[in-house]
Amino acid sequence: MAAMFMTKSVFFNLSKSLPQTCSSLSLCSSRKVSRVCFSAVSNYNYNEGRDPVDRTKERAEEMKEKAKEETKEGTNRAAETAKSAKETAEDYANDTKEKAKEGTQRAADAARDTKEKAKEYAQGVKGKTEEAAKTAAEKAEEGKKKAAGSAESLGEKAKQTVQGVLGAAKETTQKIKETVVGKDDKDDREKKNNKYN
Repeated sequence: MAAMFMTKSVFFNLSKSLPQTCSSLSLCSSRKVSRVCFSAVSNYNYNEGRDPVDRTKERAEEMKEKAKEETKEGTNRAAETAKSAKETAEDYANDTKEKAKEGTQRAADAARDTKEKAKEYAQGVKGKTEEAAKTAAEKAEEGKKKAAGSAESLGEKAKQTVQGVLGAAKETTQKIKETVVGKDDKDDREKKNNKYN
């Protein structure tokens, strides 16, 4: 920066010493050099009482210190940026971890709900199966009773049929007997039997 200042002041002083017909930054065709310019530069260094080499060394030291400070500031900014990036990454990792936990919890809840629904469904199916089995057993019992009733009624009818057949056989036998023996004897015998009874 100091070198820029010196360069600017040299050009400024040089342009003052040149004739006004020339542009401020360009040199005119005349080769006349003004002593004011050189004397100003030399007076500048000697007014401070320093040797130009010492001044250059001091400027180099200043530039070195300034470079150190800027490097240190840059390092600090880089460290802060790295720290900020680390914090951001940690925050992102924590958010991701929380979201993963929430997702896991939701999956566990869904699995538990599904298990409960399956259990309820199984109990419902079991209840329906038991009801169906009970109904089938009741219907089988009714069928058995109906079959027993039908068998009983068939037995009664068979008994009545057998009694009817037996009665018909007796009548037929009686008729045959009457035809063969005669009707009168029968009446006589009945009368005799009735007397004794």
